[in-house]
Formats: sequence, C-alpha cells, structure tokens
Amino acid sequence: MKARPFFLKGKVMNKAIEGRDWVIILFSLLLAFFIWIVHYLSLNYTVHFEYRLRVATTLSGYSSVSETEQPLIIRGRANGFYIIKQRVGIGSRLTLELPERYLHKDVESGNAALFHVSGSEIRNLIGEALTPDVRVEYVVTEEMDFLIPLVRHKKVPVIPREDISFKNQYMARGAVVLQPDSVVIYGKDRYLDRVDSVYTNPIVARQLDGNLRRIVPLMDIWGISYHQDEVYVSLEVDRYVEQTIELPVEIVNVPAERRVVCIPGRVKLQVRQFYPIQTVDLTDHFRLTIDYAAVMRSLDMKLVPEVSSELPNLAPAYELDPPYVEVMIVR
Repeated sequence: MKARPFFLKGKVMNKAIEGRDWVIILFSLLLAFFIWIVHYLSLNYTVHFEYRLRVATTLSGYSSVSETEQPLIIRGRANGFYIIKQRVGIGSRLTLELPERYLHKDVESGNAALFHVSGSEIRNLIGEALTPDVRVEYVVTEEMDFLIPLVRHKKVPVIPREDISFKNQYMARGAVVLQPDSVVIYGKDRYLDRVDSVYTNPIVARQLDGNLRRIVPLMDIWGISYHQDEVYVSLEVDRYVEQTIELPVEIVNVPAERRVVCIPGRVKLQVRQFYPIQTVDLTDHFRLTIDYAAVMRSLDMKLVPEVSSELPNLAPAYELDPPYVEVMIVR
C-alpha cells in the first residue's frame, strides 16, 4: 500500500517510511549498543578483588588442605568480563599450594594447630595463580589465619608390583630394590587402621637385557595421604649360561644305628652362572643333601634336596630333575 504524503514547512515530502525501516533502525541501535558494551568490557580496570583462600600444604602430621574464614583482598588490574564474573561469585575461590616456609605456627591445641600466613610473602604465588586473568598490584590483606587439623600417621612397608620379562639368557640378579622401602602415611583412624602396607603402581618392563632404574608412584588409597608418594626402583639384570650336572644325594646327620637310602640316588641339577663364567668342574663344587631330621618330619617321605655351593656368580634358582626323591629307612 502506498504511504500518504505529508507536509513539512510547506513542502510535500515523497519519502515513505515503511514498517521494516523501523526494524532496521532498532537493530542498528542494538548492534551499536552491543559493540559499545563489548568494547568497554574488554578494557582493563584497576579494582579490588575478594577471594576465599584455600591452601594445600605438605606439613608432616597435618591435614593437606585448609581454608580460612578471612577474605583475601587484593588490588589488581583485569578486564571487565573477569570483574563481572568475580562480582557474581564465579572465580571467587582461590587455591594455593603453599610450601612449609610460608606457614608460621602460632599455637597447637587439641587436634589442630593455628598457623598464620603473611599476605605480602605470598604475593608472587597469588600472582602466578591468577595469571593471566588478573595482574596483581598489591595484597591488601596483611595476614590470614588457618586452623589445620592434626592427622594420625604411621610407617608402613612398600611392596613392588612387578610385571617384568627378560630377554633370552638374561635374568634378575637379586630382587627389586626400593628406596625408600617404607613410607609414612596419614589419615583418619578408620582409614589408617585398615592399611598395613602400600603398593607401587605396576613396574612394567619387557625383554630386559640391562639394569632397571626408574621412579614409580605409589598407588592411591582412599582417605590416605603420603609424606612421599613415589619411590626409586632398581633391579640388577645380568646375562647367564646354563649347565647341567649330575650329583649324588647325601642323607646327613643319620644316627649310627640307622641306614637310609633315597631313590633315585643321583639327580640332575641345572645351574645358571652369571658372567664371568667359572672355568671349573661344577661337580666338585656342588652338594645335594637331605637332613635326617627332615626325613623324620616328612609324612610321605618325598623330599627336595638342598643345594649348596661356595662358587660366586651363581643364580639363586636351581632346577632339579627329578624335582624330589623318595627316602626309605632300611633299618
């Protein structure tokens, strides 16, 4: 429909304003207002910020986390977006990992101790925690108090969880060594009383042909914290060769009036030697023995001979064929 002309200062204006023109004008105004808001919120302003401070500590014998009722107030510079979020409570809680030197003990009473923290001492830590949102100018709060609960503790052994394999003709020369082999654990009574040892994370190594050296974390336990949560693991690995010899089985400490025999009387012994190899006749340096007292304690008279040798560089494990002998008391 054609718009009606109207008069302005005696002249007829032919320009017609349709309804859609008003929509464009309103949209342009809203867009300009939005751009103006975004521009001013993107600018940086210097204001005071207030945080609820929570600290994580490594104090021996104390809880690892504590929170103060006193607000931490700082003066800093940030953009408008961050300031609005902080004012409505988003990002108003701040967590800091405080080394022991920043916690100054005031008094210990009952099951907790009171510590104070100087705002100026932790200024750099606060700045690092708030970067890049806030550039800290100075800390207004001079001092904050933290009541940190005491926790029970005890020392328990560490047990390695091994998943290790070796290349052909390589084996461990001894057991896995842990340093330290025990750790101090902390927790509430109901958790602490259930734990008498802790385990490492799996120590996984495949086809080893050399020594193992590694730092391994300890397994997490619900309700338990560690004074040290990792251990140094070492394992000596060496190459070996196998030799098989045949030896007689001796029954020792037999009373004079008794006569004891074993079947079979000779057993094959597989020996593993680490390098350097002993160039000697092994049959002269090994003995297979069974004590008469062990015979008397046996119910089925089937016993495994004990292996003894004074040679160095021998693996601690031996294999017998057959693995046991049958002992008979003749008289």
